[in-house]
Amino acid sequence: MLEGTYVVSAQTPVGSKRGEVTFSHGVNGALRAVLNVRGLNIALSSARAEGDFFELSGTISHVLMGKAPFTCTGSVEGDRLTATARSGSVSISLSGMRKELSGRTA
Repeated sequence: MLEGTYVVSAQTPVGSKRGEVTFSHGVNGALRAVLNVRGLNIALSSARAEGDFFELSGTISHVLMGKAPFTCTGSVEGDRLTATARSGSVSISLSGMRKELSGRTA
């Protein structure tokens, strides 16, 4: 089951960054995803899932680099999420665990 919030760590070219990604289904059943990293909420578009595998895309706005489109593919096994985000020639690994309802990491 993909739905839920995951506490993730992204291995970026400038070091490890922590954040959260939340998956939910809209009224029409479409998969929705929101990425929150360092207080920046990014609504991700074109999110789709098949079983425990997902693919999504979005655009990150950065003060120095401008807008950068990216795609992300990954999977959930049990409570563990693993994914790879790509923007141009940059590839970022993400991994994390499902967040419990109490707010603690699973």
